[in-house]
Amino acid sequence: MTTTILPTIEATNSGLAVTSETIARGSGVQHKNVLELIDNRRAEFEQFGPTAFETRSQKRGGNPIRTAVLNEPQSTLLMTFMRNTEQVVAFKVALVKAFYQMAQQLKNGTQDALFTDDALGLSIGQPVPHLPKALTAVKTDPRTTRNDRIAQAAREANGQWVPVTVADFGDKQYTELAKGINYGNRKSFADGNYRAVTRDNQLYIRHNTGKAA
Repeated sequence: MTTTILPTIEATNSGLAVTSETIARGSGVQHKNVLELIDNRRAEFEQFGPTAFETRSQKRGGNPIRTAVLNEPQSTLLMTFMRNTEQVVAFKVALVKAFYQMAQQLKNGTQDALFTDDALGLSIGQPVPHLPKALTAVKTDPRTTRNDRIAQAAREANGQWVPVTVADFGDKQYTELAKGINYGNRKSFADGNYRAVTRDNQLYIRHNTGKAA
């Protein structure tokens, strides 16, 4: 089974970028071979912008190394020049995903995660100075939501009768709902401008616009 290295995408003054060292490590290719490929194909890479090189210190010490800093099109081009081993293909997918995720985070004005790994189902977020306030759950009575929608339909019908069918309702339930509408003792119909009747195991409702019934 191939272990995919998650690529680190950098936000530079010229846009999002990834280093040749990251690509070499993720693809299982020696870094010197990746640099040689970039040097030999410089003309192709520079069709997508200047090829930037930097000298960077190694994390574990040792001599500084020369590395290329590639934008997204350049990194995609580099991957097309590589032989499609299982590891290279897996890293191509990870690289495309990493660029997309970073672009979305910057677009939204946030960088929500320091580390993500879909295989582990793990996301580690940015540090925060204070704990967020606990959310208070708001309970919504589905009957109120239903009645609000019935009232809206009646208002939009411009004085016409609107037939309403409610699942699992019988004559008794329709009669009780009609009374609640006519007396205005249901919150959704409290303004008293609704009239309801029952016909053939169905409710008919109308919003009063001053027209005769």
